Amino acid sequence: WGSSEMGSNSQNEEKNDQAPSTRQNSSNSRTTRRSISSTMQRINPLNPIKRRRNKNKSEGYYITDKFERRECAKFVPQASDILNRCKCGAESRDHSKEAFRTNYEASEPWHPHVDATSFPTNAYGEINFMANENDILPLYLRCAMDTDLADLSELLLEKWSLPKPNLLISVFGGHSKFDSSGIEALPDIKNGLVCAAKSTKAWLFTSGVNHGVSNLVGDAVAMKRSFIDSIPVIGVNC
Repeated sequence: WGSSEMGSNSQNEEKNDQAPSTRQNSSNSRTTRRSISSTMQRINPLNPIKRRRNKNKSEGYYITDKFERRECAKFVPQASDILNRCKCGAESRDHSKEAFRTNYEASEPWHPHVDATSFPTNAYGEINFMANENDILPLYLRCAMDTDLADLSELLLEKWSLPKPNLLISVFGGHSKFDSSGIEALPDIKNGLVCAAKSTKAWLFTSGVNHGVSNLVGDAVAMKRSFIDSIPVIGVNC
């Protein structure tokens, strides 16, 4: 900020000492002012323009080579489920035709390593939330539940450049019955969570959904946006 302001001030002083400038000088001055304004926008953390990460073209090949997704190949209905979900957790509409080649009863066993097929992941990149005021877009990845933790660690630390944590704070639960409206100390809980994560250089893990205690974490992050930027918040959803 200092160099930009100094550059702007020195230019104004020089223009006051000179005679009326020519059209060429006026054009150069406008160009310089636009350059200074552009520079100030880029370094202003409140600038609403989203700043995309500098991505290596090979990152996509790295992700599809390292990470897989699993798709259910055998639809086995859950007992007494009104949504007609499979034992894999997905609804019937989310299955391919091959998963219905045989009509199984609810008593049929289902195992992810046997009844799900592996493919290279097809979902990764950046999410541009409409209400996101942060200048760095959040990243996401779809991967199998049995993904090697060493590969995930390499992705988070080296490819996505997250700071190495000293502590992992996991906040899960209460999706359906958690009601925070009657908790008088709720502001203190939110502040304490953020301060604990900041002071210990921790990562915050939630389910990544707008329900239960995960919603509480989201509110805490929104309240402390300028303070929380250096704290990775990671949503894990199955």
